[in-house]
Amino acid sequence: MTPARSSTRHTTAWLWLMTAVLLAGAAARVLRLDTFQVHHDEVWSVFQTLGTPAQIIQWTPYDWAPLYYLLLGGWRMLVGSDPIVLRFLSAALAVLTLAVIYRISLHISGRAAGGALAVLLYAMLGYSTYQSVVLRGYSLLILLAALTFWWMLRYFHRPTIRRGVLLGVLLAAMLYTHFSAAFAFAAFGLYTAVTMPRRLLLWAGPVALLFMLNLPQLPRQVRFLTTQSNFSVRPEPLPLLENVSGLFTRFVGDGWPVALLALAAAGILAFRYRSAGRAGIALVLWFLLPVAAYATPFTRIFTDPVDGSFLLRYVWWAALPFAVWIGCKLASGPRLMQMGSAAALAGCLLIAPPADYDETSPPFMTYFPQVGAVMRAGDAILVDESVGIRHPYQWQYFTELYLPQGVEYIDTADSHRRIWYISADGWQDADTYAALTASHVPGVFFGPWNFLIRLYEAPPDPPGIRFANGMRFHGAEIIGAPDRAVASYHEGDAIQRRLWWSVDEPPAADYSVGVYLFGADGNMRLENNSGPMVTDGGSETSRWQPGRYYVETRDLTLPMNIHAQQMELRMSVYQWWDGERIAAEALDANGLLLLTRLHLMSWWMG
Repeated sequence: MTPARSSTRHTTAWLWLMTAVLLAGAAARVLRLDTFQVHHDEVWSVFQTLGTPAQIIQWTPYDWAPLYYLLLGGWRMLVGSDPIVLRFLSAALAVLTLAVIYRISLHISGRAAGGALAVLLYAMLGYSTYQSVVLRGYSLLILLAALTFWWMLRYFHRPTIRRGVLLGVLLAAMLYTHFSAAFAFAAFGLYTAVTMPRRLLLWAGPVALLFMLNLPQLPRQVRFLTTQSNFSVRPEPLPLLENVSGLFTRFVGDGWPVALLALAAAGILAFRYRSAGRAGIALVLWFLLPVAAYATPFTRIFTDPVDGSFLLRYVWWAALPFAVWIGCKLASGPRLMQMGSAAALAGCLLIAPPADYDETSPPFMTYFPQVGAVMRAGDAILVDESVGIRHPYQWQYFTELYLPQGVEYIDTADSHRRIWYISADGWQDADTYAALTASHVPGVFFGPWNFLIRLYEAPPDPPGIRFANGMRFHGAEIIGAPDRAVASYHEGDAIQRRLWWSVDEPPAADYSVGVYLFGADGNMRLENNSGPMVTDGGSETSRWQPGRYYVETRDLTLPMNIHAQQMELRMSVYQWWDGERIAAEALDANGLLLLTRLHLMSWWMG
């Protein structure tokens, strides 16, 4: 085998290997796009893009810059507003980040194995996975940071004007995404100061270009730092060891034991082979910057305003050097160690990000589609105080997305026939719940106890028709049918009709109900006779009590082999022991009440 052919096969093998690694990293993200509920910050990201580019810039939150929102706005115009489809943008940016990390590690270590191991380590980090499946600008910011660092290495390796200009543009793009890019800038400066101290002046051109490009948003940044920040009122950070260990486990996720072993192995290899080098030292100092911050007043910038722990979203820039350093060091070890490390890190891709990453958010994405499948035009939504509408734009987004037939939000149980009541079960407002249940009957429901969505229905005819035996009929409806004026069916179709009852006083006996289907010629085609088929309350009418509704559902299969015609559905209340029908207003001469008319389509030629 010639050296050229051997080299070609080696390159091809690494190409296939890296393709597999990148596909595994992509799968770990795409398969988790629906793991977390879409929280209010994600919805705001989408909500902000519902305008022109000028409006998107104008609506940008005070602590962000507009580049991500402009990108998301263009993506939304291409793919629509479904949150899962929109989240593909974050996943795509994350896969590009993995590819750039490979190039960075290859440049620093000179080994393809270093790039592969760094990519696997970064891909298994719980926080990197989380940011790649949510609609937040950090996915773009992380990609730009990796791309800027890689281009910085190329620029300082062989400086040219073109490379310097592009480096300045990339730095500006980071700052036009989020102001925390400044922390990454400090890390870039630290890296070059350690690895290439004599070339620090090469920063002059890119930094000057960055300053000029940043001038349009400089007033906004100054205003944010001087009037909007709350860094000074944050509590003292947790003790150093507790804070750093907590940051490590939360950043890595449930695969932290594997990451800790990889870190230990990398440290042993660096000590054994004395291969730290300036690049290794710079990367270690870089991801230890949060520790160094304890010696400065800037520590509070990175801490949670409630418990004093490090905020993951403010130290996003520490993951890159962590993964690159470990990957490069593991690549210097024996082949067996490399293969074992790769297998263990790849296995961690199967571990989902910790559940506590999930922002507290109502499960709209899970249950609103189910509600939309059975909701009718004219329905209303009543949100109980136990749930509340904390972020109105979030409710508007999911309503327009999953309930396109239109729905009205109401404050009290009013004249709407069908009301979807959203509450925390057992914690409902007593007055609201009492008023609703006094006039409406509970039906189908969706969701967990703390976001229970239940349909409450009032009868079609609240006053109703009184029968002589004390029973009162409040109307009928065909489940799933459109307006009865256009209710059309095929022969043999199965339909369900719902009958609503109450009593003015308990009937003296148990009565039966008959439902009959008549053709246009007046002949009866079908009949259904039985006691009321009430699932909640019993079919014995003598046990019915005033003050509540009794709802029965009956199945009916339309006849076959008849001519197309209009048919009528009629009903009677009768004494089962002698067949005598009970009198009431609006009955015809045969003691029957017209319920509805059906249009039956048939091509039978008999």
